[in-house]
Amino acid sequence: MSRDSSRALVTLTVLGVLVGLAGCTPVEVRLPAIIGTRASPSASATPNPVIKSGVVVATGELASSDGKTSGRIVVTASADGNFDVTMSDFRTSTAGDLELELSPVPFNSAVKCFADMGLRIALNKVSSGTYLLAGAVDSIQGDPTFLDSVLVTQPAMPAANGECLNPVVASASLTWTMPDMRPSLVVVDSGIRSGATGVAAIVDGEAASYVVASDDVMEAIAQRFGITVDDILYLNPTRMGGKMALAGETLNLSKKLR
Repeated sequence: MSRDSSRALVTLTVLGVLVGLAGCTPVEVRLPAIIGTRASPSASATPNPVIKSGVVVATGELASSDGKTSGRIVVTASADGNFDVTMSDFRTSTAGDLELELSPVPFNSAVKCFADMGLRIALNKVSSGTYLLAGAVDSIQGDPTFLDSVLVTQPAMPAANGECLNPVVASASLTWTMPDMRPSLVVVDSGIRSGATGVAAIVDGEAASYVVASDDVMEAIAQRFGITVDDILYLNPTRMGGKMALAGETLNLSKKLR
């Protein structure tokens, strides 16, 4: 990649998912891990697709309500199986440090405040030019399509009257072109069992969600639905708790609602 004095190149790392779960009690995992193997493997299972490095998988156009901030966002697959986010042609009249936020919440240029931090990539002292942002978070599980938007925010101390802590300078909706990354993932409730006694919600004949009971463990929950713990983490990319079941937590089991 060529560089000159008019092009600024900055590589930063995604800091992590900051979506919390209120009122959930961790439960110790006591069963042998089954990550990487399905409860009922199928010989006819469709292999997960592999996206080549450099392939564009998402785009977005940054815009502000006042028309003074703009830029283009391009997401590409990288060589290590992660994803790069490149912002080019960035222009703004806003002074001071700015931050770039990847969010699972849809936003638009009319949004004034960003309360839920989501996945964060920080841009400091932004000026006109092109900035390359690269990073990876384990929670994306090779599929970042749950991220709906990109926001440029300006960190600020809240005023006494409760003004926004992170006002939005500009936003972009991400348009994804990735295929189904787990085409063989099918979730079927086989019924209550030891370590998985919570309540499952069934929508149109398919398991849609599951409320974790107080004595549940993640491996038993995965076995109940014929999937792996890794699949549960894939279906719930913004949850915290890792491989531990959290009593009272509602786990998503639908690829459509990921």
